[in-house]
Amino acid sequence: MNGDLASATLYATAQGVYQVSVNGSDVDTDVLKPGWTSYQYRIEHEATDVTDLLSTGRNAIGIRFAGGWFTEKFGFHGEGRAFYGDQPAVAAQLHLQYLDGRTEVLSTDSQWRGAAEGPVVHSGIYDGERIDARRQLSGWDRPGFDDGGWPAVAVRRSEVWCRSR
Repeated sequence: MNGDLASATLYATAQGVYQVSVNGSDVDTDVLKPGWTSYQYRIEHEATDVTDLLSTGRNAIGIRFAGGWFTEKFGFHGEGRAFYGDQPAVAAQLHLQYLDGRTEVLSTDSQWRGAAEGPVVHSGIYDGERIDARRQLSGWDRPGFDDGGWPAVAVRRSEVWCRSR
């Protein structure tokens, strides 16, 4: 952060399910966000006030996400297939409003780093979740964590269709 903060709002969504943490604390207690939706028509997003989770100086935002409904295989007798997509995706924007009137928007982009190294080995709505607690990365979502060995994230361009009624 660069100054005295008046407010901070996090906007986030996923093709899949996600949870965001700021400086090591989850932004809320909700699970399986943003919830099931008809991904071919719309993607739900949430807005969360995260002002109290930020501090002066360096801050860290971490996002845990998995396929959820988006990558779940539907079908019977070994014939299941992913209906929506085969790779989950997540997007977030942090809108900062400073006391002096300045605004700043921080967004997920190619500068972010990611790794499939956490404790979740498999995650699905119907197949359940497999966790390997030995893979827990302490402090990965706190300022000062060394993510230098993590690759840059893949940025996927999505077409968004909107219409008014």
